[in-house]
Amino acid sequence: MVSCSPAPLAALVAAGLPVWYAKELVAADQPKDGPKDKIIMGAIGLGSPQSRGRAIMGEAMAQAGVEYVAVCDVDKAHREKAIDDVKSAQKKNNKPESEVKAYEDFRELLDRKDIQAVTIATPITGTPWSPSTPCARARTSTARSRSP
Repeated sequence: MVSCSPAPLAALVAAGLPVWYAKELVAADQPKDGPKDKIIMGAIGLGSPQSRGRAIMGEAMAQAGVEYVAVCDVDKAHREKAIDDVKSAQKKNNKPESEVKAYEDFRELLDRKDIQAVTIATPITGTPWSPSTPCARARTSTARSRSP
């Protein structure tokens, strides 16, 4: 049952609307919480602390409603530093601390059903076999397979 202040509801009923319809109108104007209030993300290709991949992730984490749950890089040191960065950003931005999983293989990260979006910042060499090409293609096909 929808709870609302009696004033708007009484005004709508006084205007001749049925009570059930008036409640629906008032409920439609109330803010809704839902899954679209938060976006669950992963990062592929983090690089060194000065890299663009890490900068993109840092900028995204500062936004309200963005939660990183996975990071991926071929370099173990970069993965570990990225996890530390995510945890630091959670504290800095007053976000609840969540588990962040590290991956060496981007396909494992993309297989996660809870991740809604990823940032991909791998080196681009301009060739069809550059590292970013398989990531982008895999992400696109993953997104298509999840579409209704």
